[in-house]
Parts: sequence; structure tokens; C-alpha cells
Amino acid sequence: MKRKRSKHIDKQGTLYLVHHRETGQTKIGCTSDLDRRLRSLQTGIPGTVTLIFNVWCHDRYRAEAIMARKYRQHKMLGEWYTFPDELSDDVLATMTSLQVGGSRA
Repeated sequence: MKRKRSKHIDKQGTLYLVHHRETGQTKIGCTSDLDRRLRSLQTGIPGTVTLIFNVWCHDRYRAEAIMARKYRQHKMLGEWYTFPDELSDDVLATMTSLQVGGSRA
């Protein structure tokens, strides 16, 4: 018997920032399994990728879209961004506001 696919998509998960040391770029991403995603990134990207920050969100897709929209002027390619040092606190504060129990951005 064929199993029915659920129309419900689990939106909960992790919003994360990873830094690529060689390029100086930062990736904004979301995932349901952070460990698996980090392994995948490290395998697929030459050089060193380091987790900078992560938060748990009720809707990781919405949280990622908010981050992408807010920081679009710093976008390089895909989900990779170049953030000036003076923006670091703002990026982390925005992510914190999107976490479960945080305020809405």
C-alpha cells in the first residue's frame, strides 16, 4: 500500500550563520538538522566553514526570508553575504529576535 505524503511541512528548525574563512563571506541558512547541514556544507565547500550563531525558530523559512530581505544589500551570491564588522551586533540581534520566544522582526 502506498503511503500518503503529508501536506504538512514542519517549518520548525534552525536559522544559522556560518562563516567561510577563505572568502570572508557569511551564509544565512535554515535547516531541520543543523549537524547534517554543517557536514554537508563542509563537504561541498573547499576551505573551512565555521558555525557563528544559530537560533531555533517556529518557522525557519520565514526567519530566513526576513534575514535575506533585511540584509539584501550585503548579498554576494546565493545565500552568501559580506557583513562589515560594525553590522555584526545587528545581525545577531535580528536573529535573536526571530528565535522561539523572541520578538518579531
